[in-house]
Amino acid sequence: MSDLKSARGARDEAATRILVQGPSDFDGTLARLFTDFIEPNLPTRESVSRFHETLMQYVASANPLFLLRMVTGTERRKEYVTADGTRFKPTDNAPAWWTQYAVFQGHTIAHADAERVVATIPAHMFDVPKSLPTSAAKAGWHIAHIFPVKDGKTAYREWTRKDVTARFMRNVHPCNYFLFPKQDWMRWGGDPRVIAFFAELHAQRYGDVWREFLELSGGTMPDVAVDASELRITLASDSSQRPDHVAMIEGAGAATYSATRLLFKAAVIEPLLDDESFRVITPDGTFQFTKAEFYAAFPKLVLTASYRVNGIYHFPKIPSAALPFRVS
Repeated sequence: MSDLKSARGARDEAATRILVQGPSDFDGTLARLFTDFIEPNLPTRESVSRFHETLMQYVASANPLFLLRMVTGTERRKEYVTADGTRFKPTDNAPAWWTQYAVFQGHTIAHADAERVVATIPAHMFDVPKSLPTSAAKAGWHIAHIFPVKDGKTAYREWTRKDVTARFMRNVHPCNYFLFPKQDWMRWGGDPRVIAFFAELHAQRYGDVWREFLELSGGTMPDVAVDASELRITLASDSSQRPDHVAMIEGAGAATYSATRLLFKAAVIEPLLDDESFRVITPDGTFQFTKAEFYAAFPKLVLTASYRVNGIYHFPKIPSAALPFRVS
């Protein structure tokens, strides 16, 4: 369980701020979506600055444990070491959910406690409910990233400490994420215009913190022009129920279907919350993902016309990205 008490300072156990609920239906400009729903959910500048200062000291310490997005050949929660001796632990998107809660509530991590706290930050989405009293997902929000947390380079033994630091910052730092309504987020959360809007917002809001984050994360400002008062965002709720043929495994809580090959069904996956699971039973084994893990493992797949328009995507052979999720 993550040690939020160490990140709490003088605050009490209960959350003191309540997130504005993400809209399931919306038709208006990005500017209005931001003003009406997203802006009230931003952490304070002071909270982000304090968290940033702790991270800066942590990454400069002698032998920190870095939390990085899982790549092929690694497993969440296990510890690995690069050739230059840098330690890291693979995760899914769980650290971003933890960070969002911590900075939104204004929790402070004492520098002396940073190593202990980082070691207890959840590395798996299944650990989030055990680590936090609530999360942005329960309020209808998805956590999207400005800069990708993975770059396709999986030879982790060759990563330098600088490489690992950049990956850590992108995975954990609050400057690298923004909230977007869960409804149709896969369409808008990766839109270059939306990403550019939030990058500019962070640059203006966080100033020196943003500039130091860019340097450590290896990020550059998006070269995309966007007028938030003109960009129209349309979100429509889907009231349809999960398909009748989808069963819920007792205890596992996973929506389950069978296929002759590894096949992803949007009608099954999209109604799920980020930390809810689905299973695909194939002749090559059974694979289980949370919705968040699926999006992290196959970021390009979910943008294809086959998945978004036709509702299915399948692989003739099991891809390497799916192997860590084979459960039988």
